Amino acid sequence: MPPSSEPIIENVNESVRHYEWVEHRTATIIFAFISGIFFVGGLLLLGYSLALGNLDNLEGVLSIIFFGAFISFIRKIVITANIQRRFFMQVARSFGLMYSNTVSYETVSGFLFSFGNNRKLREVFSGVHSGHEVRFYTYSFDTGSGKSRRTHYLRVFETECNTELPEIMVHSKTVTPGGMTWQPKGTRSLTLEGHFSKAFDVFVPIGMEIEALQVLEPHHMDMLMQQYGDMGFYCHGTKLYVFTDEDFPTTRADFTKLIALVDELYDALVPELHAVSGDVTALREAFRGAIN
Repeated sequence: MPPSSEPIIENVNESVRHYEWVEHRTATIIFAFISGIFFVGGLLLLGYSLALGNLDNLEGVLSIIFFGAFISFIRKIVITANIQRRFFMQVARSFGLMYSNTVSYETVSGFLFSFGNNRKLREVFSGVHSGHEVRFYTYSFDTGSGKSRRTHYLRVFETECNTELPEIMVHSKTVTPGGMTWQPKGTRSLTLEGHFSKAFDVFVPIGMEIEALQVLEPHHMDMLMQQYGDMGFYCHGTKLYVFTDEDFPTTRADFTKLIALVDELYDALVPELHAVSGDVTALREAFRGAIN
């Protein structure tokens, strides 16, 4: 738990407001006043220039207006970033985890981490939780170039399963950063019964369709549709990844609820994945024999 001298942050947005208007009210008013002077002064200059029909200094006048709005905006960004970092550190400690701003991208592998370029891992929680090794982090990557360049973000919950898993991708159709394909190499699309295939795309290793159905049995599909509609999961190597393009929660209650949700998915799926893990090794041996 956080040291007693450090106030516990329950809600990032409320803490930002408290910092600005309770702890540092005078500084906030001064910044707002200075911003207002630049903003209003710029508008008056703009009106005067338009009245005279003199637009030679239009760029400079617009710069004054934007600078006025920019001062308070940047201050708020810095305050929010600092409070959010303290919040993440406190949440990590409350779950017995470590928090780091960033870790090497080389610590992950698999199709989920092959999108785009300039790939990074940041906002990283790591440690042992519920009896298994976990990491939670933001995975970012870029697509396009120049003016069309965009940065995309996935929030990933990584858990170590200690056994070789089939490379299954169950992708919620609400998670759509970058518009890329979500089908790992060597897999095929699987259409499942009911409404599940309207909400999720499912890709399973060729030759392991029956094993995948053991994992995605009806009550698991119902659970995914009802509770995980904005998430997906992906297996690679010995790890299970749960991912979403939603932001990390900014309240302690929502963060706790999200981690509990990931724990529930782990408890539901990993026993089934363990049950078919022996078939993964057998399948690889069969393919190796066919190639040889």
